[in-house]
Amino acid sequence: MAKRRARHRPVEVVPLDKLADIDQIDRTLLGAINGTPKEVHEAIGKVLKDRPGRKPREVYKRFRQLKNRALTKRNGHLAWQRAKWDRERIDVLRSYYARGRSGARQAAKDMPARYADLTPRAIQWMAARLGLTNPTTPQRPWTQAEDGLLRFQAGVKSIAFLVKKFNRTPTAIKKRLSGLGLSARVPLPDYFNLHQISIMLGVRDNIVRTWYEEELFKPYGKVKLNGHARSKVLIHKDALVAFSVAHPEKVNLNKCHPDVKMWLE
Repeated sequence: MAKRRARHRPVEVVPLDKLADIDQIDRTLLGAINGTPKEVHEAIGKVLKDRPGRKPREVYKRFRQLKNRALTKRNGHLAWQRAKWDRERIDVLRSYYARGRSGARQAAKDMPARYADLTPRAIQWMAARLGLTNPTTPQRPWTQAEDGLLRFQAGVKSIAFLVKKFNRTPTAIKKRLSGLGLSARVPLPDYFNLHQISIMLGVRDNIVRTWYEEELFKPYGKVKLNGHARSKVLIHKDALVAFSVAHPEKVNLNKCHPDVKMWLE
């Protein structure tokens, strides 16, 4: 009779996080969390070299877990507990929130840049604790003087300028203009410098300068020199329109000005 072959049961591999020296492994991997990809690979290679038989994917998985924990601890929901609030910071916070919703948004941008340990969530938490936030507070009504000034500057000044002028959100400005029967659209100037043309066409400045040096704008309209040192070249609007229509392949439709799309249509 043929002898039956003995069946070998697979050897059970101990999970990486159950090893006795997991602390040493974590220290090796934590040392490369903020390092370059090369340093990360070297740390993982060191763990694999000291422990033959381990698979690279489980070491990579452990590294990702440690990195996610570090990021959660750094930017997680407990960040507001680590922030330090003194009288100066609270006074600055009150001054921002006294301007309303736009001031609250500005505080979330400016204060973290001014105080390194503050985060937007920490600022919102402290504002709520001080009673500075009230979601049910109605928006500030428009006065007759503000309406008159808005009528005077509509179609002349941009939305970004009006936001700073009236200390209101872009949505509030647009809604008020619509209620007054006005348009937020600002007419284009007669001449553009090369930087403005790059914004209009949605391309980089050096590309527009190359087109100018190749004299691609001159056949279509006026080109003159300006006295300003920043950009001595000025292109007439008619030349920009003709250039866009003649070379639609040079226009970045994803980033160009809405008026440029109208010219192409």
